[in-house]
Amino acid sequence: MDSKPHDFKDQARYIGSLKKDEQLCDFYEVVIDGKIQYVYIPVGLEQNGSED
Repeated sequence: MDSKPHDFKDQARYIGSLKKDEQLCDFYEVVIDGKIQYVYIPVGLEQNGSED
């Protein structure tokens, strides 16, 4: 598996913001290798993914 980050900004479809485990998250639909995947990103995280 490739560990380099990928840029999906032109491929992801924003679904909406919903609560997951008491944290507000943005949900996206992304097609990876021909399969639909759903990813969530907790709202308020910095772009590099750290919470510092």
